[in-house]
Amino acid sequence: MPYIQVYHAPTIFLTRKKVKIYHAYDHRANPLTYWYTTDLQEREEFEFDVRDLPGYSLTPGSSIEFKKKIIKNAVDDKLLKIPKKADT
Repeated sequence: MPYIQVYHAPTIFLTRKKVKIYHAYDHRANPLTYWYTTDLQEREEFEFDVRDLPGYSLTPGSSIEFKKKIIKNAVDDKLLKIPKKADT
């Protein structure tokens, strides 16, 4: 059966210091629980797992606010790969 693939831009999870963090999605366009990206085009080299960031293992949790705090700290500490302006 033929199908049409429709692209939907990722939604913004948070913005910190002009850095936008987007949800990452599975192959069915469902947002992943722990994976995010700094790239609107969703290129793999800009994706990250919040559980791999410093501070996550100290107080495990999966609440949205907890994940935002960990990601904000990673942005502040310049730990995330961010696409150059010309890349976006």
